[in-house]
Amino acid sequence: MGNWRSNRPSWRWWAALVVALLLAASTYNASTAENWSFGDDVVYFFTPACSICREIEPALKSITDTHGVQLRKLDLTDPESLKLMMSLLKARDLPPETAGISPSAFTSDAHLIGFMNASDFASMLEGVSDSRVRSQALWGGTFVAGLVDGVNPCTLNVLLVLLSVCAMADKRHVLPMGLTFVCGVSSAYITVGLGLGKILAPLQQLGPAVPLLYLVMAVLLIAFFVRPDVKVFSSIKRVLGRQIGRLRSPSMGYLPVFAMGLLSSAFEFVCSGQVYIPVVMYLSTHRAELMVAHLLLYNLAFALPMLLMVVAMAVGSNSVNVQNTLKRPWLETASRTLMLVLGTYLFPVGAMGIRKFLG
Repeated sequence: MGNWRSNRPSWRWWAALVVALLLAASTYNASTAENWSFGDDVVYFFTPACSICREIEPALKSITDTHGVQLRKLDLTDPESLKLMMSLLKARDLPPETAGISPSAFTSDAHLIGFMNASDFASMLEGVSDSRVRSQALWGGTFVAGLVDGVNPCTLNVLLVLLSVCAMADKRHVLPMGLTFVCGVSSAYITVGLGLGKILAPLQQLGPAVPLLYLVMAVLLIAFFVRPDVKVFSSIKRVLGRQIGRLRSPSMGYLPVFAMGLLSSAFEFVCSGQVYIPVVMYLSTHRAELMVAHLLLYNLAFALPMLLMVVAMAVGSNSVNVQNTLKRPWLETASRTLMLVLGTYLFPVGAMGIRKFLG
């Protein structure tokens, strides 16, 4: 089995990995990240000299009570309140010269600057309620997309690599070695997701760029279902397979296992990119901290099949039985079918987007 004891991970190695991932997440769009700490409350800016503020305030209080949220009143003659409004304007790319205008209201998802009547305020809160429903659906959609991505056809090959890592370790080291491999895959995906978010976000302003990308991804997904043995996929698989083979040995330590996870993610991205790129593009329209949270959830769902395998091997499952299960034809057919379903969903979305742009 090799001397795995000498390769036992120290807490410093794991701490360094966690810190690196946290730094990558925290620096994503940090300059425009909004420090919203008011939960579901409405932050309402007013001035004592504002006659409209005095007139509509009772109605605003009644509306917020109806929606079950609190109205937080902040006097703009207070320098701290004015500073808060300026920071919210900056975070949302709103004109800085609107700072100090009253009445103004902010929620975590919307804002009104210098509104004149309570009906606009009520419409904003109704829109926020609808937004929260969509937000809850988005969390579920992110998890499902990650789970679907986690069983794509390329994943089966990555699971076989992970299986070989676990099979070479003695029972005490199966769990930490397997988790190290999963960390290599997941850290690569999270980093790529953050980078893609910065690259793809500007495309939102380029008219048909987004629906066109959806169309391209849909065509690739459908093509992969029809022809899973595309030569370019096979070539990438062979190249990465050779690199992984050089790293794999019974005496390898945790760093080579982590590197194997990174290399495996490169191969898997050939299949999963068609799912991951549209998801990242959509998430890039949200606030930075929300995008990071969704990327973490996506990658947790994405890594779930790998985590289940690691746990199964750690509790004593036979590696031959697991390998035979992974090589069953129906499993590959099922994963290809999921790619087809997603492709047929993205195609009309992209087509309707382009049609809408063309008028």
